[in-house]
Amino acid sequence: MSTPRRDAIDVSRWQGQNIDWPTVARHVDTAAVKATQGNFGTDKAFMRNRAGMAAAGIHCRFLYHWLSPAISAKAQAGHFLRIVGGLAPGEGVLLDVEEPGVTAKLA
Repeated sequence: MSTPRRDAIDVSRWQGQNIDWPTVARHVDTAAVKATQGNFGTDKAFMRNRAGMAAAGIHCRFLYHWLSPAISAKAQAGHFLRIVGGLAPGEGVLLDVEEPGVTAKLA
């Protein structure tokens, strides 16, 4: 049995300040938007993108945090929660791990 194709998009301020979310919603099932980075950074387009993808009817939405291994995980989580607040229906959380030095303990 094959799994149906699911398309997604990942955006941040680097894609510009005015994404046409209704057009995007015609082409993707899932969207992820950058919210924070480390314990200080907030993506300038986060609030606009979060509202835009919800208003466009994208039901599977993820808010993500760029993980910085040199900064305490507790400090980063606190910053993310201060910026994001609660999750709305259909929202989840992702960690973006692109820097060297991040490891996971496997049991």
